[in-house]
Amino acid sequence: MTNLYADTSKIADVKKGLLYTSVLLLYLMTALFGLAALNTMISLKYEVDEAYIVVEMNKKLSAEAKHKRIGELDKEGKRLKFQANGLFFAAAGTFIGSNSNFDKAESHTQNEKK
Repeated sequence: MTNLYADTSKIADVKKGLLYTSVLLLYLMTALFGLAALNTMISLKYEVDEAYIVVEMNKKLSAEAKHKRIGELDKEGKRLKFQANGLFFAAAGTFIGSNSNFDKAESHTQNEKK
């Protein structure tokens, strides 16, 4: 006959392990999303913001060509800003999720001690 309490404690240990693993993964994803957002902002600076200067300084381009190129840069800038904002929101979401899971894990540990 198996000991029901031993099986229950094993299940609780597995749940606790999965909870701590999810917290760890969420913290790692927070850092990953944060770095990706910073990388996107750097791309915005060097691929878009400095390209405006190059277009304005280029005397060989006609006014129509400059206007077309500035329109393309505007679209690219909006896309990169949207992407950076999305990554920052994802980083904030994973951070909040990891903290709420960590609180659950801590309360679970405290309940086991009682």
